[in-house]
Amino acid sequence: MDVYGNENFGKKIGGDIIENKKTYLSIKAYQIGSKKDKKDLDYWKHNSTSPSEKVKKITQIFNKLNIKKLTEKKINLFFDGAYKKLDELEFEEQKKDELKKYLKLLLDRKI
Repeated sequence: MDVYGNENFGKKIGGDIIENKKTYLSIKAYQIGSKKDKKDLDYWKHNSTSPSEKVKKITQIFNKLNIKKLTEKKINLFFDGAYKKLDELEFEEQKKDELKKYLKLLLDRKI
């Protein structure tokens, strides 16, 4: 969300990239990227003098590797699991429905 979200989400776009945080996006890029992709990620991670250029170049690598789509699939997998677990719980349906609405709000955030 940090890379593909918007300012309304409450995070600075690219902040995690600028701070070299190990996010799902970056970990996945290193997992599936070619040797060249990994070398480029390392270069931009450690040698960029411009934060905006760093965000732009690393985002380009993420886009090349289709990281956004892979991340969305993983998010949906976790939310599907959460919905199933809610259905298994033994308490009032009204309370389950409230939790399901909350899950939907989280899932529908703009990314």
